[in-house]
Amino acid sequence: MLDFYTLFAIDQSAPASEIKSAYHKFLLKVHPDKNLDKPQTEQEYRAVNLAQQAYSTLRNPSLRKTYDLWLREQRLREERELISEEFELEKDETSLETECRCGAIFEIEESELANVLDYALFECSNCSLCFKVSTSQRHG
Repeated sequence: MLDFYTLFAIDQSAPASEIKSAYHKFLLKVHPDKNLDKPQTEQEYRAVNLAQQAYSTLRNPSLRKTYDLWLREQRLREERELISEEFELEKDETSLETECRCGAIFEIEESELANVLDYALFECSNCSLCFKVSTSQRHG
């Protein structure tokens, strides 16, 4: 699973100064203003947007703490590997509602998708199963 720390190639315990430096280094590689000799691809455009989202989250202590808790939860869910179904949200989709094997209604709102870079696991509220939701095609 791609996360903000992996995007910048830094450790989760990195101080603010290292995050800022990694952000600027990342932008030098992909930002169109720094690479005038080649046309910008859609992937590079998405990378700039993701970098801005990651930096605004990681530089704010409160948002970073919330993100770190969310990331920890994602890693724990990933270790369990109890995936019921996999979904890929299209670019214009902002939420998901479906029925779990246990009969409960599984719902993900747009606000819950904000930290997802490529995919995330969301637990059913009624059982131990998770749903894998891919959003890799939505950024940009």
